[in-house]
Amino acid sequence: MGRFLYSTQAELPPPAQAKKPITLDVLECILSSSEVQGCPHIYAALCISYASLLRLSQFTVEGWPFDPTTQLTCGAVQFLPDLETASQVVITPPPFCSRHRVSIHLASADGFPTCPVSALKLLFTESPRSPDAPLFENADGSALSRQTFISTVGRALLASGLDPTLFGRCPRRGALLSARAVGLDTDSLSTLVGLDFDSGPLYHSVEAPVCEVHVPLELYQRATARST
Repeated sequence: MGRFLYSTQAELPPPAQAKKPITLDVLECILSSSEVQGCPHIYAALCISYASLLRLSQFTVEGWPFDPTTQLTCGAVQFLPDLETASQVVITPPPFCSRHRVSIHLASADGFPTCPVSALKLLFTESPRSPDAPLFENADGSALSRQTFISTVGRALLASGLDPTLFGRCPRRGALLSARAVGLDTDSLSTLVGLDFDSGPLYHSVEAPVCEVHVPLELYQRATARST
């Protein structure tokens, strides 16, 4: 019996290592790396997933065909007032996307490399496509895969002198943790976008100044309005 118990314990996997979130400073390092520069789809996907609090499953595919009813298409993006002079972007989630329950209004963040409006303007200018095409694509024109996104972020972290094994891959959690660190009501916001802060100790908490919070204002205002 003693040998059996010892063997069973020896086969148990080691405890999961806590991951650091991708906060604004880390995101800027990723965006400036050679792995991301020149790749407008990856660049825009990083900026939008941070600013819009998107899950990977909403803009990447993994083992299944692209589904425009649950994942973002080019037609989901509206530039205001138009593509050339846009200072705002409205992203309308697909009809069967249960995670985001409101349209997401993003304002231009001039001077920030993480500006979602600038990233989308560059993407739509360099890669014009039909409204029903995937919003983000691989180099071969297929829908952006989860593996491509994750591996590119990992290489970008490494190229920036950061250990990719210490970080998560989706920037949305870093945005929400930064928002919580400055006192925003993230309980209602996280419920609105389908993220549970208490889902497990896999991410370190962060402390962030106000300037590091890029949570879209209108999304936050709607979330807090629902909680009152």
